[in-house]
Amino acid sequence: MSYNFGSDNKSASDAQAEAQKIAFAPIMFQAARALRNLGILEHIEKNRKKGVTIEEIAQAVKQSVYGVKVLLESRFESGNGLC
Repeated sequence: MSYNFGSDNKSASDAQAEAQKIAFAPIMFQAARALRNLGILEHIEKNRKKGVTIEEIAQAVKQSVYGVKVLLESRFESGNGLC
């Protein structure tokens, strides 16, 4: 029995990268949801003209610096940076 999945010109490393995106999508979704629900995105938006540090964000939303850092890094790693 042979299976034909169409023509695919991806290399093994490209296919692996795509598989990792799919595998981590639920985690990235939850991180984005936490950024919204904790008020981190709102705080960044309100202070976008003057800028804001991670420490200031953490203090404003009453979360640890480490937690805010992890959430923001996950946002950048997902390819959905805050611009």
